[in-house]
Amino acid sequence: MTAMPLVRHARAKMRALKVLRDFDESKHPRDDHGRWSETGGEGSDSESAAPAGGGEGKAPNPEATRVGGDQWNKETAARLEGEYVAAHAELERIADTAVGGTTPSVTPQASDDADEEPSYGSAESWDTMSPGQQEQAEAAYMEKTYDEYYQSEVDNWQSESAPDDARFKVAHDFMSGNELDWARQAIDDWRAQRVEDGEADIPYSTDQILNATKIDHDTGNYPISKGTTIEIDELRLKPDIEAQQDLPGIDSGITALTSATRASLIAAISEGFNDQAKDIEDDLSPPEYLSDSVAEYQSDSWGQMEDEDKYNWVKGNTDIVDAEKTGATTDAGYDFTRLPSKIDPLGKKEDDNYRMTQSLARYMSTERSAQVLVERGFFKDKQSAKDVVKWVDRDLWQHWKSSSTSTGGKILQVAIAEELGGKLREHEDLKSQQMIALANDKYSAIGGFNGIKAYVRGKWETTQYLLDKSGDQKVNVYRAVSIETAPSYTITQDTGTVAGSLYKVQGSNGQTQYFDSKEKAEAFKAEREGEFPPEPVELVKSQDHVFEKYPAIDVKRNGAASTTTDPGVANKWDGQEDRVVLRAEVPRTAVVSIPAYGINVHKEREVVVAGTAWVGWDAWRKRAPEFSEVPMQHGGIAA
Repeated sequence: MTAMPLVRHARAKMRALKVLRDFDESKHPRDDHGRWSETGGEGSDSESAAPAGGGEGKAPNPEATRVGGDQWNKETAARLEGEYVAAHAELERIADTAVGGTTPSVTPQASDDADEEPSYGSAESWDTMSPGQQEQAEAAYMEKTYDEYYQSEVDNWQSESAPDDARFKVAHDFMSGNELDWARQAIDDWRAQRVEDGEADIPYSTDQILNATKIDHDTGNYPISKGTTIEIDELRLKPDIEAQQDLPGIDSGITALTSATRASLIAAISEGFNDQAKDIEDDLSPPEYLSDSVAEYQSDSWGQMEDEDKYNWVKGNTDIVDAEKTGATTDAGYDFTRLPSKIDPLGKKEDDNYRMTQSLARYMSTERSAQVLVERGFFKDKQSAKDVVKWVDRDLWQHWKSSSTSTGGKILQVAIAEELGGKLREHEDLKSQQMIALANDKYSAIGGFNGIKAYVRGKWETTQYLLDKSGDQKVNVYRAVSIETAPSYTITQDTGTVAGSLYKVQGSNGQTQYFDSKEKAEAFKAEREGEFPPEPVELVKSQDHVFEKYPAIDVKRNGAASTTTDPGVANKWDGQEDRVVLRAEVPRTAVVSIPAYGINVHKEREVVVAGTAWVGWDAWRKRAPEFSEVPMQHGGIAA
């Protein structure tokens, strides 16, 4: 962990002590055994069962390896299917242990091997807790206090940063041409007031003033001070004053904005700016970087706590120490009493089968990930590994839900790409070596980056087992993205408040220019449109609709990508005119996370796919047809 400034040390310690004082049992109720529940008292993992069935002699499924494309694509699909087949027997064994039983308790045993972790007696202080228990304690602290820390970050942002963020957004939207109504209203009201007060109007249209207005807001990053600057650049006011003729109500002597007029106009725009910022402040969503900082603050706070405080927190909020005395498991366990009649990992139908599949998925992925961590030498016993897996499972996917480009989201992308041998699109904001270093720092409790890779392996193998059991050897998914599209321009004749023929060129990006001849306006339009040649579009007709297909768009696979099995989700995603909806048919081996885990976005039927072998993909403008409506024509495999 890198060193923190003294102010941040003090802030972290205050938060740690506050969490110790304010931990609210009502928000984290205990289960029937007196243990803290993971779900806050809502829901249960006790109504599921696992399908039994021998796992020996499992053969690769040809449907999962029939992908086409180049040699890399074919070899990757075959390799991953072979890796799943090799793990299948153990996955069956894990599933079988769930039927009619609970999560097995694992207590470290003494060993003659000097390298083995020794058995510890009843821990009466932090120093007498085993290393495994201390790791469990930190993981439990991270899990149980996450909501308190995150809310603290949100509260701090709302009081200190949200007003500035709102002002920055208003300024950015204005300069981007995306939101001008508030400014146009402010200028129109100012002009109306001048007329009411008996003053002459100014010789510029409202659009001309908007085009000449520059607004900048700095949020106060040292050494630049915080504040908003509003300026009017008279050089951008067109046409030239000398070329204008008098209009009714405008004094012929006015040739430019006087200092007093300019100051009055800027004051009116400033007032409108302030009102607009206040209106949107309450609607701002907390930025994703808040969730990025939570784990760091938690780790800092835990590291600065006195050993006595750590021990007291563990005693008061977990059963880690008591479990050592009694040999009991440190989680609530799962009680599978019957089998679902059909495994449903994708949530195709909301019924008991799906709910039992959810319990089975969580049970198996925790067990298998912990097992892989032990096999790779990151933990001495599976129970310690399981406790850390649960925290990492929550923390990493909380980042992912916030954004796949958050710190945790990027760490997941790199780990999935390296563990499964998939493609990774590196760029300025995603460097694998940087993400590996961050993972080694932030997730040392699980073994850093290599521990996360082991966790990914367990989750991916469980996903393969469940999809295989459900018969979903291939999955059809949709993903909406925004791409930079060519701005369109329109030319209109505008007399406005100025005599003569002016030609206004209005861009779809909000930019406006005025010219004194149609020829100049058309030349400008051609020049700008030539900078962004339009993407070729192919019209595809179904029985009821006409869709616009992009046959030439280049798609590069990420280490992992969020998709959905519901076309309605992708087709209604934000992005408006620049929305592109991708369809992809992927083999089972490309799927990492499924709705049944409950850690991704269930309402969006989210499926996380890796940058491994795909069957094929295509791209559509604004909305894509369902596979049943327009079948995919194979042949296009992403780069």
